[in-house]
Amino acid sequence: GNVLTSVVVTYSKDGAAATTLLNDTTDDGAWTTLLGIALGDGAYELSFVATDEVGKTTSFIRNVVIDTAQPTLSITSPVASELVDTSSYTISGQVTDNLGKGVTALEYSLTGAFATEEVTIPLSGLNWSVGSVDFSGGGEGAKTLYVRATDGLNGYVTQSTSFNYDTAVPTVSETIIN
Repeated sequence: GNVLTSVVVTYSKDGAAATTLLNDTTDDGAWTTLLGIALGDGAYELSFVATDEVGKTTSFIRNVVIDTAQPTLSITSPVASELVDTSSYTISGQVTDNLGKGVTALEYSLTGAFATEEVTIPLSGLNWSVGSVDFSGGGEGAKTLYVRATDGLNGYVTQSTSFNYDTAVPTVSETIIN
């Protein structure tokens, strides 16, 4: 029943001190921010306080994450041009969403055909690994490992590394010269 005399919105980014985003002291129904700029990626706590003409207030807080960037992904094993000589290999690397929403999917493929042959990598912090990976499909020779990650908000980021797979013992033959 009473007229609003002010609506104040403050935000705190990543736990920093609160900054006023809106301080509207007119009851014209239009809100505009004081900053006039985008807030950027990060975790925000938004505080809303409305005050009526007799000084009564209503307030609430909302937590919001703005995340416009893909995760960062690397493969640490195997490294480029490594010689892999076992059919039970541990692949590893690192993945982070850099203070974003968080990585929601991490997968690998030995062909790059994620739609038909991806294998889920368990999420457990920055470092990831999968043991007992068998590279023997398709025989020995040059191979490529593909890994991809997403935070569910932005597209997949994909990394790959090429290496050589060789488990066969060398063959030696002798030629008799007369």
